Amino acid sequence: MFINTQNKYIWKNGSFESWDHSNVHILSHTLHYGTGVFEGVRAYKTKDGAAIFRLIDHTQRLFNAASRIGIKIPFSQSEINQAQCDTLNKNNLNEGYIRPIVYLGNEGLGLRAKDLSVNVAIASWEWPSYMDPEAKKNGISVIKSSHRQYENPLHSGNKIIGTYFSNTMALHEALDNGADEAVMLDKNDFISEGSGENIFIVKDQSIFAPTTEHCLNGITRQSVIQIAQDLKFQVYEKDISYEDLLNADEAFFTGTAVEITPISKLDNKMIANGKITAAFADKRIANALKLKVKQFTVQIGAKTHTVKAAKDGEFDRTSKDAIVKLARKGERITISNIRATSPKYPKKTFIPINVVSLTVQD
Repeated sequence: MFINTQNKYIWKNGSFESWDHSNVHILSHTLHYGTGVFEGVRAYKTKDGAAIFRLIDHTQRLFNAASRIGIKIPFSQSEINQAQCDTLNKNNLNEGYIRPIVYLGNEGLGLRAKDLSVNVAIASWEWPSYMDPEAKKNGISVIKSSHRQYENPLHSGNKIIGTYFSNTMALHEALDNGADEAVMLDKNDFISEGSGENIFIVKDQSIFAPTTEHCLNGITRQSVIQIAQDLKFQVYEKDISYEDLLNADEAFFTGTAVEITPISKLDNKMIANGKITAAFADKRIANALKLKVKQFTVQIGAKTHTVKAAKDGEFDRTSKDAIVKLARKGERITISNIRATSPKYPKKTFIPINVVSLTVQD
């Protein structure tokens, strides 16, 4: 994770010290009780030098989180903004990860955290990718974690050190089971977030995100929602079930560290056909061509049925209903071999790539 840290520096309480000799006292209150806050910030290389992604917003959240747990940071927000820029420059980084952290001193121990010194440190280092680049390109594998994300008003909108233990356990569980990441559920069995990421799903050209009642309202999450809305996509914040995620056209994580990372498998089951952006792209192309489906194959269990459209392009409702009635609870229905035509190109037949799969619930 830490790359090329020799001769690097950490900003602490207004001055720089060597990376290798930057220490925290063993009796720091934060080490024992988690009383501290932090941020994760990224800088990207541009032709004009390093550009820090939403620096002001990250610093604002750092101060908000400190205020929530009664910590007064002994620097202004503008000073912390400048310190993050200075830390990048001091370490000769055109891009990288920045970790500001606020922690309490060692003047006393016990739950009473009054009258303790407040310390601020900022580290920065090269961190090209949180995930393996190949996994990020092709989509990562996730599992449903046994660790829950319970309602915690301190967690939504804040990065407080003591609230992350369940997230750590969820990630360890995923890695121990051969997955790249975990998906955590809330107390009502709805999707909450990843171990350190927000999650989105795409279904029928709309984008869905869990509400922030049980997850961090991430800054990258906010950016994705705003950009999607600017591009005229419908974005909904709602309860998302495990089945919603499994049957999504696409799914992806967002976060400053993870950036935007696609999810291709959930509990070793492929999400759609596992191809990234394929479902979304196919539907946009289909809409542009005004495609009309003429025929498709339905597989229910081991039996296969072919459904054809009439001359007017409509499907016989009786035959469709009969096929659906053949499916029993728990069986998977797979629609494939789709043939379509376009009024723009009447002599051509179009074959969409995606296979549609769904499970009968009742």
